Amino acid sequence: MLPWQVLATSSLLGAFAFMGGGYAVLFVAAMLSERRPLTRIAYACYAAQCACLLTVLWISPLEVIWKIFLIGSCAAYAVIPPITWRYLRRLHGA
Repeated sequence: MLPWQVLATSSLLGAFAFMGGGYAVLFVAAMLSERRPLTRIAYACYAAQCACLLTVLWISPLEVIWKIFLIGSCAAYAVIPPITWRYLRRLHGA
């Protein structure tokens, strides 16, 4: 890897993780407060995460196995907050 590729890849992967956390936190906040704009912002964070992923897939010289792992991670980020929210509602009898 060239130095600029290391910096770009690590920065994009940091943004990828940050956007995933933002999506999860904003999704839960939107469900708790029942505010539609927060839901839209949460989905915008997930869209930004997907954009980071596409950029990593495009510019990074990572091995194919790592790129497949990142695609799977992005797919998991999409479903974990809603599944966790449903489980917690069922668990606490809401």
